[in-house]
Amino acid sequence: MRRKILLKKINQSRNDIKINIFAARKFDDSYSMKYSEVERKVAKFGCYFVRDGKKHPIWFSPITEKEFQLSHHKSEEVMFGTLKKISRDSGVKL
Repeated sequence: MRRKILLKKINQSRNDIKINIFAARKFDDSYSMKYSEVERKVAKFGCYFVRDGKKHPIWFSPITEKEFQLSHHKSEEVMFGTLKKISRDSGVKL
């Protein structure tokens, strides 16, 4: 009896891990975007380059009337949290 319960717990945890790995892969694939694509999209909605900051270029959004940062590395993929912040500050759904 004890062995059956233990095996059931192991199988459940394996299934949970498989589901979590699948969800993470699907999540990563659906939100991959490069900085060059982000730049094109925000420019399409009227955002424009203001100045070159110390580390990042500064852009301005007429939608939210806020300044936000992008990156010089146009071929790199944007991390999800960064993409979310750029989307919020620019007012453009990415």
